[in-house]
Amino acid sequence: MIGAGYLGRFHAQKYAVAPGCTLVGVVDPRHEVREAVAAEMGTRGFADHRELLGKVDAVSVVTTTPAHYAIARDFLEAGAHVLVEKPITETVEQAQSLIEIAAAAGTGKAIANNGADWAIGSTGNGWDGGFTGAIDEVAVYPKAQSAAQIQKQYTIAVNGGSNEPAQVTISLSGADATLTWSGGALQQADSFDGPYTVVSGAVSPLKVTPTGSAKFYRVR
Repeated sequence: MIGAGYLGRFHAQKYAVAPGCTLVGVVDPRHEVREAVAAEMGTRGFADHRELLGKVDAVSVVTTTPAHYAIARDFLEAGAHVLVEKPITETVEQAQSLIEIAAAAGTGKAIANNGADWAIGSTGNGWDGGFTGAIDEVAVYPKAQSAAQIQKQYTIAVNGGSNEPAQVTISLSGADATLTWSGGALQQADSFDGPYTVVSGAVSPLKVTPTGSAKFYRVR
């Protein structure tokens, strides 16, 4: 876990309780901050992210934006899976550089920005096993995705609209996705941009099985 601030602590909490996951450490240059979060999660604190290079399978980068590029680059080059808080980098050029580094590192060692208003449940070629997503949370893909690519490649997704609160989550289990929502009626569309219609009789949580064609959901 790289960054032990407000959002970083939330990421660390998820890793600390995730089945099959060991939270190896919390990195933050601020001694009191990192040690407090590390103690809470039952792990170690580190002052520099480079202390964990080659020692972890995956990281969340939840630092200030100017630090995103160098940290993500270092872990991608070390062969780790990388998850980056939004915005991904300070510049488009830096983001493109990370995409290229991730591609060179091999399938699955890439990142996606947390700036979009959707979350992904499954791909057309099989499930992204174990992923749980909600609007404005980070998602990890085999390579960076545009909205058009997401619409084309994914079979179940959530569209929250611009800057709306996270009202729908997707949890994957085997061949199904479970949608959980609150605050309105679940709507479905065959296109990311709609038109959306209310899913008649839908009650949260709702199990959804991919049919091969794209389905997009939102709550209104």
